[in-house]
Amino acid sequence: MKDLQERIKSLSPEQRKVFEAQLKKMGIELPQEQKEEETIPPRGHDRPSPLSYDQERLWFFQQMEPDKSTYNVYTALRFHGILHIEALERAFNTIVARHEAWRTTFRMQEGQVVQIVQPKVEIKLTVIDLRHLPAAEREEAMEAEKFRESNRLFDLENGPLLRAMLIRMSDTDTVFVFSVHHIVMDRVTFSMFFHELKVNYTAYLNGEEPEHAPLPIQYADYAEHQRQTIQGAELEKQLSYWRKHLEGASLVLDLPTDYPRQADQDYKGARHNFVIPQELFNRLKALARQENATANMIAMAAFKVLLYRYTGQPDIIVGTPLANRDKVETENIFGYFLTTIPLRTEITGDLSFREVLRRVKNTSFGAYDYKTTPFGLILDDIKPERDASRNPIYQAVFVYVDVPEEKFTLPGIEVDGEWIDNQTAKYDLTLAIVENDGGLSLFEYRADLFEHSTIVRMADHYMNLLHEIVEQPDLKISELAMMSAAERKQLFGEWQESGAQEVSPALHQLFEQRVKASPDRVAVTYENRALTYAELNARANRLAHHLRRSGVGPETLVGLCVERSERMVVSILGILKA
Repeated sequence: MKDLQERIKSLSPEQRKVFEAQLKKMGIELPQEQKEEETIPPRGHDRPSPLSYDQERLWFFQQMEPDKSTYNVYTALRFHGILHIEALERAFNTIVARHEAWRTTFRMQEGQVVQIVQPKVEIKLTVIDLRHLPAAEREEAMEAEKFRESNRLFDLENGPLLRAMLIRMSDTDTVFVFSVHHIVMDRVTFSMFFHELKVNYTAYLNGEEPEHAPLPIQYADYAEHQRQTIQGAELEKQLSYWRKHLEGASLVLDLPTDYPRQADQDYKGARHNFVIPQELFNRLKALARQENATANMIAMAAFKVLLYRYTGQPDIIVGTPLANRDKVETENIFGYFLTTIPLRTEITGDLSFREVLRRVKNTSFGAYDYKTTPFGLILDDIKPERDASRNPIYQAVFVYVDVPEEKFTLPGIEVDGEWIDNQTAKYDLTLAIVENDGGLSLFEYRADLFEHSTIVRMADHYMNLLHEIVEQPDLKISELAMMSAAERKQLFGEWQESGAQEVSPALHQLFEQRVKASPDRVAVTYENRALTYAELNARANRLAHHLRRSGVGPETLVGLCVERSERMVVSILGILKA
């Protein structure tokens, strides 16, 4: 980035104006030259430091759910070749010694949580040897070890907050499992970790010392600087924007769920992978360029259309994470810089997709100017109604990664990625899109709310919308085909044909059939209230008996005056039953 800034500084005012205009058309922000007073200085002491705002929020979440591994971050790699374990362990610990964030623990002091950098932390690679097992049993045993390791809890007060494990499958087949607490890790840190691990391991194999550029600051320096700068008039300016952005918004996303929403979240999660083909990606990008938008924005706009079609809500808020590493000094620092901002879009079915995209684009550009506002401070200012069953402000998250990852390799070793699912989810629904040759996409969801088949169908609907969008971007979003041909055939063909030979049951009779089949499924939700089919049926029956006692029977007109809520559904069913 320094080289880029130097080149920008060398432009004439006219050249810079043209350059900025071109970048703006492409939806790219120009890196700003930092003034000396804006740089982050080293803190100049080894005393405990405050946490960054977003880091502090993670700490509080972990204290609220101390027995859950929701904020464990993990990965696994498979090494094919002769692995030099001592060199790998040394390479790993050189990284720990270089980056203070990975030698940090957290504890309360005088009523405040602080981070304390330990002078020395040694990580011992745990080795699990499965070579004694029959070949047919090793894979199953390895999967069990990965799952256990990814769910093991971390002790934030005593540390260490990272672990590494080697699972020996054979002399030339080793699985490397790495886990770390999110409070000292973000996605960018992951990339830097593997780069430094490769450099260090290669150097030690060659009998050399690894070379890295000196770090200008450490994470605690950033945390102290953030606390000193985001306050007073600057803080009020940022909060004022988010106050206006969220004013009057519905902070509850009423996605239809398969199971009743429990009073407290248990963060049990699952995942579904699907692929967006590169050709479709390219067509989406071309459409985005027509509106001076980015691929990120068009994929998010399609996600918001999907959520609108599922909920009918005219106000859709989606959280999206940002790297938050705009300052040059933070580029090579390990730690938790990630922040998440709530992006709100007002949607109606009469809008075309192109119009929705424009709204998402305009909102995104406006919000990016205030992206450094810690989400915890937005929460404190907005003060949403407390609901332990949902995440505050947004319950759906959109993640887009278009920065190509450096292929991780080690000398003499072929490296493949290994999948780990520790079966947790932080939000009701997360759509993550990683743009690469395979076009990988992922839905992460709360397994206590949704069945897997529901999410598979939702992914199919998202894909169908993407195909429709590139073909007919000016069509009303209410008219974009979301169902597959097979679904339409079943709905309008098989089911209609099967029902044409007999008299169709009345609505309340169909409902009662559903009650028998799925009494514990959620039938209706309104705000933070939900009724299962059994509960809804019981309430409707009580109303029906009351109406019959009052003289209501067939062909009797019954007036109904009630606002939209679960009571409206109870009333309609009760009248039909009477």
